[in-house]
Amino acid sequence: MKLSLTSTVLCLLVNAGMAVDHRPRFRARSRHAQLLKLPTGGQDSSNISGMVEDLARVSAKNGATPGMDTFVKQIEKMVNEDMKPKVTQQHDEAVLLVHELMEPFNLCGVQKQQNDLGVNAAITARAQRSEAHKTCRVNEGAAFVSKKSCDDALEILTSAKDSQCNNPTLSEIPDGSLCEPAPGETLELWVAARAIMFEKKDVAIKKIKSECVKNTALVDSKKVECDARDAEYTSAKSACDVEQTSLESAACSQAEKTTGSCETYTICYQNALTALNNAKPAIEAQVRGRKGEWRGLMRIQCLFGVFADGQGNGVDVAQIDSCKAKTHDTSHLNIAFPAAPAQTACAVTGSEPCTAAYTTEEYGALPINAQNQACGPCAWNAPTMPTTITTANGWHAILHYGTEAYTPTPLAVGDVLSTVGFGKLSDAAINAISDGSGYHHYKLTSGTDSSEIYVRTQKVFSDTSRAFGWSGAYQVCNTVDFGSCSWHAVSMARFDTEGEFGNNCARWFADYSANIHCYATGSSQKRCFADGAPCGHAMRTNVVMYKFGR
Repeated sequence: MKLSLTSTVLCLLVNAGMAVDHRPRFRARSRHAQLLKLPTGGQDSSNISGMVEDLARVSAKNGATPGMDTFVKQIEKMVNEDMKPKVTQQHDEAVLLVHELMEPFNLCGVQKQQNDLGVNAAITARAQRSEAHKTCRVNEGAAFVSKKSCDDALEILTSAKDSQCNNPTLSEIPDGSLCEPAPGETLELWVAARAIMFEKKDVAIKKIKSECVKNTALVDSKKVECDARDAEYTSAKSACDVEQTSLESAACSQAEKTTGSCETYTICYQNALTALNNAKPAIEAQVRGRKGEWRGLMRIQCLFGVFADGQGNGVDVAQIDSCKAKTHDTSHLNIAFPAAPAQTACAVTGSEPCTAAYTTEEYGALPINAQNQACGPCAWNAPTMPTTITTANGWHAILHYGTEAYTPTPLAVGDVLSTVGFGKLSDAAINAISDGSGYHHYKLTSGTDSSEIYVRTQKVFSDTSRAFGWSGAYQVCNTVDFGSCSWHAVSMARFDTEGEFGNNCARWFADYSANIHCYATGSSQKRCFADGAPCGHAMRTNVVMYKFGR
């Protein structure tokens, strides 16, 4: 069985001249009985230091002790070959641990650099697709101009052809009265007159027929040309629509890679910082403990030095006190904690398809005759409405106010089905309504006009929070048919449709400059919706909010 260091010293003291019995406590039979009290501090250099000091004082008073030379040499060997090296070893291990705690910061940076290679490649790919799409739309616009030019020329030719081929002269029947001689007109004169008339008629008909044939040939020829130009335009537009799809895919890839890179790096850095901060107090406490142990061991060595002849003869009490008062340098046991490196700034770059910023950036300057097809959002923003949704009976009124702004509350108030005053379900009841799609779907109507706004979000409803708790995480739609909604993401903290549908009379906004805000009255205690600038930002009245589900 391995003995503690303190127990070992006790055994050495016994071997140096002490007898003990086998009962639970030690029985002293020599003048050093006071040294045999078991210390309560465990294996600690301070315990041994105290024992050696007591031994030195006893020796100074009473002289030599049999076996003392052996005791001194064995303990001194134990201090120099076991205890001090262990303190140094523990220090070295702690230094290594500190280095290991700093290494994750470097790994986070290396990982971010590697991830950023993918990000930069995605940025380059998007830029290439953006340029290709815009160039393609320019070419599409040129094809449209060529097609339209041909169509316009064909229309003129067709009009000329129709004016000849449908000339009334070709179907006009002579007046019946001309078929008989006039009173007093001889047959000879009548025949001569009719011959002249029909000859002129024949010339006119032939001329018109000739023009009809000529213009028909021109129309047929131009139609072949226009059909070719129409095919070129159709092909150009289809190619550009494919380019647009590729652009939107590249933009989603860029957003996904930049977001993923930033999130991965942020999590990595925060984990490294937490590990460092959690370990630091314990390591510092261990440093203090090792320094205390080192000072104790150095005091033991000093006390052994007072035994002048190895037997305890000639011990000077003043030397003992000098050992106690002596200070020992422990700076070699210091551990410097490097400051955690600053977290590298990480910004998600590139607008996502179908957002206002993206639409302006990618589609805002396209030729008027070569506009984009309907935008396709990224997968995480794509509509996921269940196929069983209907608008006939799934909308539940959850909140309404009349002609005055209302005070937000999480509680149920009034009759939500009433058309007068303020009424609302509790936030808990509103959040309990679900359509099973993973989104909360809302509809806003107003007595101010016929505009309706649909909203979807994955955030819970909170009437006392800005934008009902949806800030920066909701999408809007202004189509009449809910089932065919094309959702537009809104990144603003307030509730506002301006960025998606314009600052017009159909605009809806609330909580413009505060968590709770009625723009029309200026109140920051009550909420209302308002419309756009052309209508004076007037308060929307008789507003009803619905939620879809069951």
